[in-house]
Amino acid sequence: MTISGIAIAAVIPGLSTIYEVENAARASYTRQLAMMPADKQWLTRITEDRWAALPKEYAWLRDWELV
Repeated sequence: MTISGIAIAAVIPGLSTIYEVENAARASYTRQLAMMPADKQWLTRITEDRWAALPKEYAWLRDWELV
């Protein structure tokens, strides 16, 4: 998925075949890590806004912020 030219990668639980697991592992090593400074600032701002708007009943997600 790309947002404003930024590639975003996420592992989706529920992989059911060896091919899917291998493909997800391969994708995690081949993603682009370099970002333009403006994109990094945008992503940081959006992330902080979303964390601030997190309802109390979902506070447990903060434990998963960095995995």
